[in-house]
Amino acid sequence: MGVQFLARQKVSLLGKIAAQRLRNQGMKLVLGILSLYVTISVVDAAAPASDQASNSPYEPGNTWVNGQNGGTGFGAWVLTSGTNSGFLMGTSSSNGAMPPSGNIDTAGKSWEMFASSGDTASAVRQFTGPSGARQLAVGQSISLAMDNGVIQTGGMVGFSLNDGNGNPRFELYYLGGDSVDSYKININGTQFNLNLPFTADGFSNITFTLGASNAWSLSITENGVAGTMMYSSASFSNLAASNIAQIDLFDVNAGSATNNFVFFNCLFMNAVPEPSVTSLLAVGTILGAWLLIRRRRA
Repeated sequence: MGVQFLARQKVSLLGKIAAQRLRNQGMKLVLGILSLYVTISVVDAAAPASDQASNSPYEPGNTWVNGQNGGTGFGAWVLTSGTNSGFLMGTSSSNGAMPPSGNIDTAGKSWEMFASSGDTASAVRQFTGPSGARQLAVGQSISLAMDNGVIQTGGMVGFSLNDGNGNPRFELYYLGGDSVDSYKININGTQFNLNLPFTADGFSNITFTLGASNAWSLSITENGVAGTMMYSSASFSNLAASNIAQIDLFDVNAGSATNNFVFFNCLFMNAVPEPSVTSLLAVGTILGAWLLIRRRRA
């Protein structure tokens, strides 16, 4: 009995050692996958970037033309317009029903766009990395200032966040003459009202942040109004916004008068979060999968 008992104990001990080795190997696998995930996230992330209208080459020349590339981190401007649309530099206090209105200027200047007679003005900037185009990564934000003027019926001004092929993934805009007095968002073809009324005083900051699993959040700070409006994908049918690789500022037939013009300024994108932060966003999913594998083995 003593010999058999010792034999059983030895087998049990060997089994525990083997099980522990398997657990250790499983944990190494988890950590390896997590390390790979973090490495890929950092390598593929868009570079931090910033620009504003008071930078060179826009000032002191007072020009905003195709191919200019002020600030750091963004690709050069791709400006597209027609016969009745275009790009200028000026103060955003000049628009609205009764100018002067609030402004988003730096050193008295903002990027200025106009479009009428069915024309569209579009200003696109690509997100970049060390070796070319890149996408917004989890935890990264893109922010800007926007100041629209009066928008004629049927016109539209705002911005979109596009994939690398120029397809809109997330848009924010105001429609002229719309029966619902609200800025809107469009996510992959589905439109929602933000319950944010028209203003010609401008938004000093609009920030879009990409979350895990393509969730997102949006903050909007209006000039002259206390507090910041907060939105998230959780409030809009959990619709995702993904594969974001460029920003497109647009004016679609807003009007030809100065008070119809739309202005933009202060583009900014933060660096990808530290690996420890990114890891926390993924560790739950990876560990959950590992635990499921363990249960099945058991």
